[in-house]
Amino acid sequence: MEDYDFNEVTQVKQNLNKYLLLDSRLIESTENAKISLGKIRKDIYNPLFTEEKPWEVRLDNLDANIIFDEEEKIFKCWYSSFIIDERTSVTPLFLRTSTNNYWSVRPNGRETGVCYAESKDGIKWEKPNLGIIEFNGSKNNNIVVRDYSYVNMNKYNYVPNTNDSFKTLIADNGMFCGPVGTGIFKDFHEYDPMKRYKMFGKFHETICVSFSKDGLNWENPIPCLEIDATADTHSNALWVPELNKYVGITRVWNKKLFIRKVGWTCSEDFIHWTKAKAILEGEDPNRQVYYMPVFRFHNVYLGLPAIFNNRTDTVHTELAWSPNTFDWYRICPGTPFISRSKKDADYDWGCIFAAAHPIFLKNKILIYYLGANGPHTGWRDGFLCLTHLRPDGFAGYEPYYANNNSFLETKPITCTGKFLRITADINKDGFVKITLLHNGKETQFKSKPLTHSGTDVKVYWVNDNSIKSFYNKKISIKFAFAMAKIYSFSFS
Repeated sequence: MEDYDFNEVTQVKQNLNKYLLLDSRLIESTENAKISLGKIRKDIYNPLFTEEKPWEVRLDNLDANIIFDEEEKIFKCWYSSFIIDERTSVTPLFLRTSTNNYWSVRPNGRETGVCYAESKDGIKWEKPNLGIIEFNGSKNNNIVVRDYSYVNMNKYNYVPNTNDSFKTLIADNGMFCGPVGTGIFKDFHEYDPMKRYKMFGKFHETICVSFSKDGLNWENPIPCLEIDATADTHSNALWVPELNKYVGITRVWNKKLFIRKVGWTCSEDFIHWTKAKAILEGEDPNRQVYYMPVFRFHNVYLGLPAIFNNRTDTVHTELAWSPNTFDWYRICPGTPFISRSKKDADYDWGCIFAAAHPIFLKNKILIYYLGANGPHTGWRDGFLCLTHLRPDGFAGYEPYYANNNSFLETKPITCTGKFLRITADINKDGFVKITLLHNGKETQFKSKPLTHSGTDVKVYWVNDNSIKSFYNKKISIKFAFAMAKIYSFSFS
């Protein structure tokens, strides 16, 4: 059994006085120290669910949006499924081979829908019969959005994308309709309860937005033609207080070279948006950034870019950070943050697509993802999976050479509290010591050694109890450490 109480799930609030050392703006200098990714742990109950219903023919990339609703005390998941996928339906398992390529099978009609699941513990998921959308003559299903029930593009004088290369691509894919890559979130910034839940994703050939009071019954989507993005992947949106705007993250293409890029757009009212611009792309055409869910974490923004390897036809997930949602820096590029299984045909051997909205608990971070047991463009089954991460543990600094002491000094930072706290993993015989600097000079504030791992551990000083004398003043923090990894610090 996992080590958190399913009956007492409480989310940790974001702390703007907390500083993550993955934020390179903080670092003045290092000696024998390197940044490295945190260690995720895949849940022992994986996979959590798969294609189980008649309308879950192929979960494909899942495009999952998962939250823990504090008001209702329940986990909620909105996910995409091919509710019609003729290739899969007409091909028995024994014929789903590499020689009988998925894309060559006919008939090839496909339709997507958005489905809803919920869970009391984040592990066991229920797919309730909602009675909202009809499928095969019945409303006994968990579908909340289907194309024909919600979209009337003629109402908005919609003009389809006429780009020849993409018309050819759509023709090769067969008949395709339905919502694509819909991002959904519960918006506590919104004052109108009828718009509490928001949707941001593609219908037909353009991004649309929609609103809901309960996350189940959705208004007709409103096309946002001005975004002008291909958006043929999981898109997501969030409120960014520094900009006083909503930000949408989607996909744009280099259509000549057929290269995927992450796109950025913003809006003051969630209805009128700016034209999307590219903000992140892979280091070469064979390692493309497929998509990237983005979320706020303390005083930075983090992204979980899915990296598509053209050569191996596989996908893994990496880590990136941003101070503002449009300038992005990858952390340890090329190194998976969530790695694929090494076991052939295992539930996440072929692809890893992170869900939107990690869930921050007191003693860990929950990151859901889609695992697939086959290659990106081939036959595969999809599974909802879960990983765990220690608090603040996305990335931190550790010794470059394990047998030598390491040092890290921050740039001057305004002290906003009487006490300093740090989050670190400290191995046996390891330590972390801290010295405060003011005006570039060492002060009398030297800490007692920290010798045990902990989260937000209070620092005790050799000659004083608090650092209140530095309140509202600029100080630098110098860490000396060995056999340890430091993730964050904060004032309290």
